[in-house]
Amino acid sequence: SRWGCGTWCMRAERHDARGPAPSAVRVPWRCAFALRAACFGLLLAAGPALAADDAQATRFRLSDANGDGFVDRAEHDAAMRREFGQQDLDHDGFVTLPEYQRWLEHNVAGAQGRRVALPAAATAAVARCYFRMVDSSGDGKLSLDEHLGYTARVFKALDRDGDGRLTLAESKGQPDPKVMGPLPVCH
Repeated sequence: SRWGCGTWCMRAERHDARGPAPSAVRVPWRCAFALRAACFGLLLAAGPALAADDAQATRFRLSDANGDGFVDRAEHDAAMRREFGQQDLDHDGFVTLPEYQRWLEHNVAGAQGRRVALPAAATAAVARCYFRMVDSSGDGKLSLDEHLGYTARVFKALDRDGDGRLTLAESKGQPDPKVMGPLPVCH
């Protein structure tokens, strides 16, 4: 259900005896294209043989509540509400930076959806950049409204044909920068 960094933050090539093969790290949540540098750090830390196609397909199927092969806005919003609830570790209605970083550390998927152990510095960088994109009030915590507002923009950016629903292929895409708007500078 997580598209944007909910799909790929970046792609890299693995070169070995079998030749080049795509590899990537999927950070669960739409860090979108603004986090390419941070995701590159995650990719380097996690190793070159990671792939998350299976994990993304599983997330997509879980979001597709009616099983029609598409995720519409209602299904997407329901999945995003569930995800917010998982991120809000103390259940106070807000997600703080430490909560998001902890959630991220436990939900980065690699090959066949297996958890990938990553350095805290790498996940902290991704979490900080994500907060710069999503925390529209600047109060240092994310509300459900901020979360849903951002994920709605990602949904719209991924819905390339504008039909109001995502296919699995669309969910794996990169959000259109023209729809996403200005992005933060992340270090």
